[in-house]
Amino acid sequence: MKARINKDGKVVIGLPKYYANYAGNFDKQSDDVHKSFGFYPVVEPNYDPKRQRLGNLVFDADNEQFVYELVDINHNIDDIKEQLKSDLKLVMQEISGLVSEIKNIYDPLSITPENLPDEFKQKTQRIAPLHNSILSNIEALDDIDIALEFIVCNEEVEGFLENLRAFL
Repeated sequence: MKARINKDGKVVIGLPKYYANYAGNFDKQSDDVHKSFGFYPVVEPNYDPKRQRLGNLVFDADNEQFVYELVDINHNIDDIKEQLKSDLKLVMQEISGLVSEIKNIYDPLSITPENLPDEFKQKTQRIAPLHNSILSNIEALDDIDIALEFIVCNEEVEGFLENLRAFL
């Protein structure tokens, strides 16, 4: 990707197909041709999107390239916890949907729950404790760095979902 600064001082990203005396192939020209018209590479820095976001695109004249400024994200532990709780709610909705789908397979009229496999019944008894355990872990978070790394759909949850999917 390339960009240039236009006559109004704004950064314009992308190469046009038609530009100057190039009829339909300007975007395919060499870097030297692009540079001669003020088009320079856009370099995206390495960053942690949980802690930083891309800011303005600025021209680095020393390196002849455009670079994004990085802006630190100021996190609030309560906001992170709320997002994690929202993520947990989505995971629980996925589990609930799978359970309903499985029940419809084994007991389509909801009148013979004895047709449900015992192993399935045992697994569904783990849903509430799993939810409560994750929720407790979220509530106990008090360090922003640890909270940012917390994964709701961890290996245990993925394994649980995989075990449920085996009944489909």
